Amino acid sequence: MVKITRLYHKLFNKMVYHISDEAKEIRRITKIPRYQAGITKIFGFDFIFVDSASFVGQYEEIYWKQIYNFKSENIRPYILDCGANVGVSIMYFKKIYPDAEITAFEPDKTIFNILKKNVDNFQINNVQLINKGLSNKEGIATFYDDGADFGHILDNDEIDLLRTIEIDTISLRPYLNRKVDFLKIDIEGKEGDLIKDCGDLLGKVDRIFIEYHSFKNREQTLHEILKTLNYNKFKYFIQQAGINSLTPFLKINSTQGLENLLNIFAFKSNT
Repeated sequence: MVKITRLYHKLFNKMVYHISDEAKEIRRITKIPRYQAGITKIFGFDFIFVDSASFVGQYEEIYWKQIYNFKSENIRPYILDCGANVGVSIMYFKKIYPDAEITAFEPDKTIFNILKKNVDNFQINNVQLINKGLSNKEGIATFYDDGADFGHILDNDEIDLLRTIEIDTISLRPYLNRKVDFLKIDIEGKEGDLIKDCGDLLGKVDRIFIEYHSFKNREQTLHEILKTLNYNKFKYFIQQAGINSLTPFLKINSTQGLENLLNIFAFKSNT
């Protein structure tokens, strides 16, 4: 009887959500062609997105699955958002911690300008936006511009002259000179370089979210990331995300050269 009641409530809640304004808006956005900018009021103001599929994917992960949800005794947590895109993550962090201090990085100039408009429209304080990519050094890098959320720094042998731009890069090290409550790293393949560069400073961080990308034409860095997390006494939990190969000995699925995507949640034992 208890199982039947739970199933009933689950189905009822699903039906109620299906007819909610939020669900209707997500369905509307889903119908918009890819790489076409649009506006939604799902956050209560005019929020600009650059690609329907990217926005819906981010919204589902961040708001429905709540992959960035965390609890802190600090009512003004310090958050580093590496790879902010158009700002869905910032909206969420400010929802759960309105007084949070956020430093966000987005290297793509076009997307950065939209990110800035969204933050300005939201009228939030204590958010610093930095139009630079993260690397192990300050300089200039070649960046693949996909017009959505898959833009990433290229290695020298990957350069596609039709879809590239130059971006400024910096190290994250100067931003780890204080206690960090939450470090989010979603930088499309360069997370290994970032972790390696800042490994000796991660002791100041309480929680780290890493979206790990494995490309067919690059060496995998997962072992180095986990080794660094373990050295800094982080516990970690790993989830498959986005791409799945059920029989990898026979066939490894890939999209845009990406063959594996993992969400890594790392935290200290006392957080």
